[in-house]
Amino acid sequence: MRLITLATAWIGAAGGCLAAQPGGAWQADAWLPPAARAVLDIVQTNNPQIEAAGLLRQAERAEAQAFDGFFQPRLAVSAGGGQGPAAAPESTLVPRFGGDAAGIQAGLLVPLRAGAYLGVGAAQRYLFEADGFEDLGQSVAGIRLEVPLLQNRGFRTQRFNQEARDASAAAAVAEARSVARLVARDALVHYAAWLYAAADVRESLAALARVERLLEETSGRVELETIAEYQVFAAQMEVRFRQEELRQSRTLLAQAGQALETRLGGVELAGRIAGDPALLRDWASRCATNGIEQVSVLAGERPERLRARHAVAAADRLREAVREGLRSNLALQAGVGFQAEDAGGGFGSDPMLDDDRAGVEVALVWSRPLAFDAEEARLRAQQARLDAARAGLREIELLITEEQARAREAVEAARDRLGIVDHAVEDARRALVAEEQRLSLGEGRSRNVLDAQKDLTTAERRANAAAYDLILAYTDLLAAFGVPLIPAEVPDGLVSPTP
Repeated sequence: MRLITLATAWIGAAGGCLAAQPGGAWQADAWLPPAARAVLDIVQTNNPQIEAAGLLRQAERAEAQAFDGFFQPRLAVSAGGGQGPAAAPESTLVPRFGGDAAGIQAGLLVPLRAGAYLGVGAAQRYLFEADGFEDLGQSVAGIRLEVPLLQNRGFRTQRFNQEARDASAAAAVAEARSVARLVARDALVHYAAWLYAAADVRESLAALARVERLLEETSGRVELETIAEYQVFAAQMEVRFRQEELRQSRTLLAQAGQALETRLGGVELAGRIAGDPALLRDWASRCATNGIEQVSVLAGERPERLRARHAVAAADRLREAVREGLRSNLALQAGVGFQAEDAGGGFGSDPMLDDDRAGVEVALVWSRPLAFDAEEARLRAQQARLDAARAGLREIELLITEEQARAREAVEAARDRLGIVDHAVEDARRALVAEEQRLSLGEGRSRNVLDAQKDLTTAERRANAAAYDLILAYTDLLAAFGVPLIPAEVPDGLVSPTP
């Protein structure tokens, strides 16, 4: 390929640094130097943004688990007494004891996952006056079963809401994964910027050393009266310019280091992260050697798309839960009861107030609102939310396609640029050597040497810029194709939804 041919000279030198598997398989982190992997290790454990996203993921998952508490049995116990009429029928308050009695009662309500409510209750009462009996003890127990047949049959409303909560929890996992990848990419970009700033300081020092050496040589020739004094002035001016550039580049290096420390959660760079400017070119060499096709093979699910798919699934389940509200309520109710009394006020064993100690009841209960206006409005609202979630998913898919195409083009262009500018650096070096030789022979001027020095400095800086751009482009390429930038990610733990 043309772009590989242009970069052959420097790619071959970096070939021994690549982290390829013995069998030729490409590792996801083969493009990263060890120092960059150290940056990711610190970010993964110390960045507050990743920590916050992980805690929100835990909160969403706990909320989803709490929603399953619908099926937990509920126990109610009451004790007390009353005298005279005190009933408030259908008031939904705690079951009453009845007049002229005291006692204790308890009940257990169990929602069964098969789709029915099972109730078990018992009471022991002490009746003050009951049909001629004084101080009569009464024991009551029973089992009731209620089965929804239309609305919420099989507890579909609960199941739909639970699935919606699970999907929201899965979306939070995807969001945490997305945040982790974005923060990892941001940290790598700032680390590359720090190395780029360090390389610029190195070039500034080299440029200053070259012009200072030229000033010293020119001043010596002036003292020997082999060249005119005016040729010193240009060299002195360039020394001042290079000193100013060095001061500026050192400021940019300090600022880049401060920005990187922020991404690392306040960790100081000194002693923790390598800042050798040579790492910039080593990193770029790794990026140039690993092909785009290899990245495509490792392409995975983008967390942004997974989050949007879970959002669609959650909206769909909530719509189905709302749709349940458009059904009438029809329930089968059945029960078995026991009642017996004891004249001594103890546990009942004889049917003294009724001929039978046991009884059975079966009923069908139907109800519905006179109009479903509110339910239909809720359904329209939820359908709109579902359509919006689907539109959001489609937008993300289009953006991902665009990002992948742009990343491919950026990597190819950066590779071409780096190969071209490397040749320009060699040409600039040869031009500088030629001008220095001409000056030493008395055939050239210091101005020509200064121009050649500036050309070399410009070429080297453009080479550093091209290396930096290649690192950024390759980082974007991996992110665009869903290749994880960090080795460990939060597991989803849930089945991926279908959009």
